[in-house]
Amino acid sequence: MRVIPYAAMAFLPSSRLTAAAFCVCCPPPSSSPSSLHCAPLRQTSSSSSPSPPLPHDTHNHLHTSTSDLGALPPSSLMSLCLSTTDELLIRGAASPAPSPHVFGIGLHPWKVSLDSVSSVDGLREKALALVEKGRRSSLLLMAGETGLDFSMLKRLPPPEREAHKAAQLSCLSVLASLRLPLSLHCVKCDVDLRSALSGVFNEHEPPAFLVLHGYSFKDVGAWLKWSDRVGVPVYFGVCGRHVSTKVDLNALASQHPVLRERLLLESDSLSLETWEGEMAQGIDMVEGIDWTANWRVCADVLERERAQANQSQS
Repeated sequence: MRVIPYAAMAFLPSSRLTAAAFCVCCPPPSSSPSSLHCAPLRQTSSSSSPSPPLPHDTHNHLHTSTSDLGALPPSSLMSLCLSTTDELLIRGAASPAPSPHVFGIGLHPWKVSLDSVSSVDGLREKALALVEKGRRSSLLLMAGETGLDFSMLKRLPPPEREAHKAAQLSCLSVLASLRLPLSLHCVKCDVDLRSALSGVFNEHEPPAFLVLHGYSFKDVGAWLKWSDRVGVPVYFGVCGRHVSTKVDLNALASQHPVLRERLLLESDSLSLETWEGEMAQGIDMVEGIDWTANWRVCADVLERERAQANQSQS
């Protein structure tokens, strides 16, 4: 029997849940090293199968559709913009128990304006203040969403295009230098994005890992080579909303075996009403691939960084 990874189990038809080993999100025992880990259950039969478990959704914007953090999937990364992060960090800190969510401190490329980065120093100060606030509350943090979007830029007149590209790059350099794991937006800009990140990492300590969220899988080989060269693991977000169903992940994984260890499921969802269906699209894409449920690895990194931050403050 092939054990279906935890993150790929959610919302599979009940017939596909039969006799499969799986996990559900639940409060960890006190001995658990990570609040993002999940406890295994014994194999179940179709007659006794519980409700399908929630997956680790490693990228979403569900905070835009609810003010209740408790309504969100319990193991989800929330990718936020700087304009809204402050409020959400306060809400996360006010949770009765340590928040299971990961808070992203970022500025989406679509939200970047020339005014928003008129002062790079000001942007850096605000980002650092948010990091400090999150760490004081022992929240799990990532940097991002940030990155480049040439599909958006090419719709602008040439003079504006260059100015907005420079603005996106400025935001990227600020957020990539925070030494937090990094969530990246990459649309038709792979070469430029790698070049920009290499420049930042030459001057600043690189993050423990980075995630290409909602990736198109058109330049996987080059990203994996770059990852080896700079010494930063690169993960690839599988999002059915963005990736063509013609992408053959199984063939890519045969060509690049390490890819099986670098796939993360995500919804990129804006609404709780559509979240389940959007996660299911990504699950369908990894069906049949002998891949690893990798969020556990990323969660360990985030927990270690939180513990180090707590020690430095004490």
